[in-house]
Amino acid sequence: MTTTDPLLTITRALTDDERRLIVTRFVNLNPHWDGAEAADILDALDQGDAYLGKTEPFYEEHGGELPDARPARGFAVLAVVAMGRDLTVPAVLDVLQRASIAAGGAA
Repeated sequence: MTTTDPLLTITRALTDDERRLIVTRFVNLNPHWDGAEAADILDALDQGDAYLGKTEPFYEEHGGELPDARPARGFAVLAVVAMGRDLTVPAVLDVLQRASIAAGGAA
C-alpha cells in the first residue's frame, strides 16, 4: 500500500521496536496517552512544537544536509528525538531513506 501522508510514510518506515519505543517513552511521561500509537504521538509532538530546543538548533546547523522534503523530514527528526536517540544527520537520513525519501525528494 502506498501512502502520500508524510506522517504515515515516516511511521511505517520505523521498525516495530522503534514504534514501541516512541510509545513507551511518551506514555511513561504522559499516562493519559495509554493506547496511542506512534503516529498519534508524532502528530501531537509536531502540533505542539515539541523539542524546539533540540530541533531548531539542529535545523540551523544541519538543515542544508537534509532533503527539503517537508513535512516528512520534520516527522523523521521528531521520531529520532522521541526514540531518545542522538539527533544526528545520519540518524535522520536513515529514517528518511527507509521511508524512500531521497535527497531532494518531496513528501
